[in-house]
Amino acid sequence: MSNPDTRKNILSIGAVVLPVIAVKIATIMLGHSSATTALAAPRPAVIDGATASSHAERARLTPRQMAAAKYVETSYSTPFGRTPMLFAPAPQVPSTTPVVSVSTPVQDTHPSEPLPSFTLNAVMSSSTGQRAVINGTPYLVGDVVKNTDWVIHSIRVDERSATLGDTKSGRTVVIAVDIPQ
Repeated sequence: MSNPDTRKNILSIGAVVLPVIAVKIATIMLGHSSATTALAAPRPAVIDGATASSHAERARLTPRQMAAAKYVETSYSTPFGRTPMLFAPAPQVPSTTPVVSVSTPVQDTHPSEPLPSFTLNAVMSSSTGQRAVINGTPYLVGDVVKNTDWVIHSIRVDERSATLGDTKSGRTVVIAVDIPQ
């Protein structure tokens, strides 16, 4: 038993075999357990829609509990709940500032200077402020868009848009998240 590998092998086998032996000994000492079966109660038949009220009478549910139960029953037919990532768009108010979308070209007031390509991927609101993800990079209000002279003037989460301003020419542009149809 002086060989370290032999000792390691014996300890490994003992670590696996000893718990099995302990369980077997405990089973013999404690005896066999009784059969564990359960019978389900028969499902109540619906008679003129009175089943729900009879359950409520038997259980004496509060009105708040009944409202919660009805809400849960109606949620079974809903495929998905609300998601914070995609929601119905807010009514659009006509704006004097041009709106840039991924597929919408902008009418440029300064045709001599090309407009950089901006893609608004997402807008978010958190405890640290509102963020706009532009070209895959998150920005706060006041940040300069990477590799440009454009500054984030405002982020409107409810409209899923951001207003950018060019520090050199004073141009402003509003970009919006392109929502799949």
